[in-house]
Amino acid sequence: NDLSAVGGEEGDPQAEQEEGEEVLVGGRVLMPSERYSSTDWIYNLGTTFKAPSFKRITSHLIANVILATIVYVASKQFPKHPLFCWTVTVHTILGSFLGLLLVFRTNSAYDRFWEARKIWGRMLGRLRVLSQ
Repeated sequence: NDLSAVGGEEGDPQAEQEEGEEVLVGGRVLMPSERYSSTDWIYNLGTTFKAPSFKRITSHLIANVILATIVYVASKQFPKHPLFCWTVTVHTILGSFLGLLLVFRTNSAYDRFWEARKIWGRMLGRLRVLSQ
């Protein structure tokens, strides 16, 4: 796993460490980080509605639910209206477009993450050299 030692350069002895091992860096022992357990996930699920990010998107979420409800009710009231009589082709084109959009966004996000990780690794390597 090349992410086990964040910031490790190629050939760095810390990059080959086993997961869960203590690491000696600059005369200090670094303890391994804690892992999530199932109780953490249950706690996080219970506090979702109290989260600041959820509070920020609440108005948008309510607006989307109202709009979806209006469209659903209208489609049930007027099932033969041309607005609600889509063919399979529309779903195929929209699904393909959204899939490609998602792939490109994911790739660009991963590229940004990887570039930041390389910069962080170079910075840590230089700081280790400076501290010696």
